[in-house]
Amino acid sequence: MQIAPLKQPRFRIILPVTYVIIGGVLFIGCVLPMGHSRFCDYSRYSTYPAGLIGPALWYLIVPWKNAQPGSPVWQPLEDLVVPLAFILACAQYYLFGLLLDRLLAYRSRK
Repeated sequence: MQIAPLKQPRFRIILPVTYVIIGGVLFIGCVLPMGHSRFCDYSRYSTYPAGLIGPALWYLIVPWKNAQPGSPVWQPLEDLVVPLAFILACAQYYLFGLLLDRLLAYRSRK
C-alpha cells in the first residue's frame, strides 16, 4: 500500500476550524461563569477586527423604533451581538485562509 503524496494544505479549512476550537473554548469559558471571567476578555479580543464590525452592523440592522435601549425587546437582541461577532470572526478566518490558498496556488504555478 502506497501513501498518497502530500497535497498543499487547505488553509481555508484549517484556520476557521482552529479558530472555532480556540474561540469556542474561550467563549464557553466566558459563558459558564456568567460573564465574570478573564476568558470573556480573551474571547472578545479573539474576534478582532470582525468583532468591531458586529455590533455596528447590528445597530444598523435593528430598527430603533421597534427596539429602544432598555426595552424588553432590546435585551435578547443585545445578547445576540456576541454570537454575531463570533460568526463574523469565523468568516474572517475563512476568507483569510482562502486568500492564503489562492496566493500559494498562484505562487506554485509560476
